[in-house]
Amino acid sequence: MSLWPSLSSGIERLQTDPGDTLLNLYFMEHAYKHFTSAAIVNLDHYWSPDFFWPVRDTLAWSDHLLGQATIYGIFRIGLNPFLSYLAWLVLTLWLNYISIRYACLQISPTTNPIWLSLAALVTSFSPSIIQQLGHPQLLSLFLIGPILWLCHRLISEEPENFEAADWLALFSWLLANGFFNIYIFVYSCYGVLICIFIHIAKRIRSKSMILKAGERLIGSLAVFTACIAINIIIYLPYLETLATFGKRPGDEIINNLPKPMSWLFGSSQWLLPPPLLPIELIPAGLAGPNRNSSQAGAF
Repeated sequence: MSLWPSLSSGIERLQTDPGDTLLNLYFMEHAYKHFTSAAIVNLDHYWSPDFFWPVRDTLAWSDHLLGQATIYGIFRIGLNPFLSYLAWLVLTLWLNYISIRYACLQISPTTNPIWLSLAALVTSFSPSIIQQLGHPQLLSLFLIGPILWLCHRLISEEPENFEAADWLALFSWLLANGFFNIYIFVYSCYGVLICIFIHIAKRIRSKSMILKAGERLIGSLAVFTACIAINIIIYLPYLETLATFGKRPGDEIINNLPKPMSWLFGSSQWLLPPPLLPIELIPAGLAGPNRNSSQAGAF
């Protein structure tokens, strides 16, 4: 049902629009051709696709889709780019379901499997997720499942049972999201941060300040270090683009961050309307007859 427009058209139509969809397909195809060529060790070649020459690192002007391209490349070995893109969508949606289903099973192992499957289906194929078919950088959510399970342990188990190896595992799963997209990493960090505050409060209340090492400490440390190194390699070109574009003002960044009040205020167009609605849904500067032609021309 989610991919019916593409399947029913015989792959004549890729979801959702011909602009962003083909741009994302271009990024994945670029990654596939780079990592299957002799230039695989030349990172400058990867970060500088054949547009806006001779400017370097132009791929860092958008989402790299490196993690998505890894899955895409597996299908690309035997399929054309369009079928590979659709196969990537199918597998990603399925992995999202498997991940949530696994987390539900770990959190509530005694629950009837039918209810676990239903919860995973509703979550994985909700409108808010399927809407990201047009934003594939936000669609790869299958690393969230292990994070949910570890967060559940973080706030439900006795504090001393969450060992140093578990902390490293949690942070490794968080950083692994950076391989797919920085937005998913940031969103995950917000949820984990809430659980960390709860965990710290439980430790203070129970006076359990001893942190055990854990049996998998060395292995967890190695994985954590590797995740840090991979993210540094990936996002250094993004930091270098600041020299070209500059960076957003601090107040603009703060204004776009999630806020506690956003749980109460929102849009009446949401499937689950918030308890309170803003008095004015459209900013005053964009509404009414005062929006003249010079503003439109500047836009």
